[in-house]
Amino acid sequence: MTRKLSPLAFAVALALAAPAALAQETSPSSDAQTLDTLIVTGTRVADRTVAESTAPIDIITPEVLESTGTVELATALSRAVPSLNFPRAAINDGTDAMRPAQLRGLAPDHTLVLVNGKRYHPGALVNVNGSQGRSSSPVDLNSIPISAIERVEVLRDGASAQYGSDAIAGVINIVLKGADSGGSVSVTGGGYSAGDGRQYQALADAGFKLGESGKVHFAAQAGHQDQTDRARPFLGTVTATSAPGGKVVQRYGDPEVDNASFLYNGEVDVTDYLTFYSYGLHTKRETLSNGFFRPAGDSRNIPSIYPDGFLPQIFNTSTDVSVSSGIKTFTAGGTNIDISYTYGRNELEFDIKNTLNRSLGPTSPTAFYAGSLELKQHVLNFDFNKQLDWGLAYPVTLSYGAEWRGEKFTIGAGEPGSYINGGVLIAGAPAPSGAQVFPGFRPSDSGSFDRRFWSGETRA
Repeated sequence: MTRKLSPLAFAVALALAAPAALAQETSPSSDAQTLDTLIVTGTRVADRTVAESTAPIDIITPEVLESTGTVELATALSRAVPSLNFPRAAINDGTDAMRPAQLRGLAPDHTLVLVNGKRYHPGALVNVNGSQGRSSSPVDLNSIPISAIERVEVLRDGASAQYGSDAIAGVINIVLKGADSGGSVSVTGGGYSAGDGRQYQALADAGFKLGESGKVHFAAQAGHQDQTDRARPFLGTVTATSAPGGKVVQRYGDPEVDNASFLYNGEVDVTDYLTFYSYGLHTKRETLSNGFFRPAGDSRNIPSIYPDGFLPQIFNTSTDVSVSSGIKTFTAGGTNIDISYTYGRNELEFDIKNTLNRSLGPTSPTAFYAGSLELKQHVLNFDFNKQLDWGLAYPVTLSYGAEWRGEKFTIGAGEPGSYINGGVLIAGAPAPSGAQVFPGFRPSDSGSFDRRFWSGETRA
């Protein structure tokens, strides 16, 4: 008996057959490369692959990062990982310079960031404005150059049981390039059709041998990005306290950014049973962002200084340093030992430009140093694990260890003119103190604050 397929049935059959046909055309080597990728995130087993992992782990390769069309790591990950968000809010003080990323809709500091499996330090900025992640102090992902990355492992699941309370949303582990040869050089550039946001970036990396048993890989990245502006001319009724009619005086968009990064990653086999490893990173980024425009007739303006009004700006200088060193060895009984020390430092300085301190009157300067924020982190880690063969599908891994972590947060005061009240009145009332858009940190706000943690773990 002959049966005829309806158009709907034929379409369904064709749709089901297409993936199978495409799968047959895929080369065996590409399948093997995907399935055999060893992971170190979310597992204590050294030879666990992506396909065998019980946790949802995304492997982001350099090719995927490059295909996103950006050299900002946080932006690239937000385009490659559906559950990671990196909003680009404007006019948010220091958050314009150090924007937080968010995994699975949770707070930015609920995502643990590792580099080569070692804890990476958070940024110095505490988000206290209306941006995403208010009251959080997340890691500055953009401090890590894309040119140095071998792959990124993203665990999209809660991992507090293994990593601690800052892994509630998940874990991002950045694995650095470590080959002893080869390298690459690339230059990228572009801009927006609106004519702004022009940018260029240069990236390079290279690997070298260290004697007969060592290797080191270097990576560098530098570039510039112009501001973007999506503001529109003022079309309302022009008054003394409004923006000028038909002119664009406000700026909404990405800030102007200059950045430079340098990183090394290497290891040396001291003996057959002892390996020394280390990586180091230095990043400097300068960011120019904008506040809200002050019209000429605004009470916060001094017409003798700015007869047409002014747009105050925040110039942030961010410096990021990270060094991690350790040794790996093993005992005759099969216990693997990893002892490491990691140091991280992030500093954010505030310089206020194109501004004034209204309370100082016509003698007010138009630029101020408003102070700084700095965070230092020290982590000493002892990690031991041993595989126990109990006849199961996988060996049982016995892990135990300890960690000490110390952090120091410092607030540096700005120059006096950035925060004082000079006594000048506005309509008989005291004028606001400090620099317009971002008053400086006062000496009463400054100081250093320490905290220390001890932790230990044993699990099978």
